[in-house]
Amino acid sequence: KYFQNQRRYEITNPIYRTTYAKILYELQGVETGIGYLRDLLIKMPDEPEVYSQIAIFYYRSGKHDDFERYRKRVEALPRIVPSFYDFLIKEARRDEKVEKVIEYSKKLILIDPSRLKISMELGIYYFDLARYKDAKRTFIELEGKLSTFPKINYFLQRAMLLNIFVD
Repeated sequence: KYFQNQRRYEITNPIYRTTYAKILYELQGVETGIGYLRDLLIKMPDEPEVYSQIAIFYYRSGKHDDFERYRKRVEALPRIVPSFYDFLIKEARRDEKVEKVIEYSKKLILIDPSRLKISMELGIYYFDLARYKDAKRTFIELEGKLSTFPKINYFLQRAMLLNIFVD
């Protein structure tokens, strides 16, 4: 019932509007969800939530050319929503595209440095790929933010030791 009043009140909150689009996507299909968001772009032409959600809908529907087009638009916007990269990281993990996970994790950390879990996972990916210098750098940055976390010290010391033996 709450969403039925959406048009009457003409709410301009992009999170609310993209949530409504998700419901349309699930109930009426991809074209309805994307159509709703495209109409919304007229009122909110530079809103990253809207562009991000369109890209996600295209990805989920298997329209990868359209997804890439909108992904590039999202990344060209002055402000990017972290949830977009959360989605990309999740999908890259599922598809076992480790380099994409690393790429998207780095971008997410740039726009939202408080994502310590993502930073930790990035360091572990580097470690697993034997990129010990990258792992060491990542864990040193993490140690500066959260020095009491035991796993950071564990991985940092391992990366430092292995880096010595590899060089």
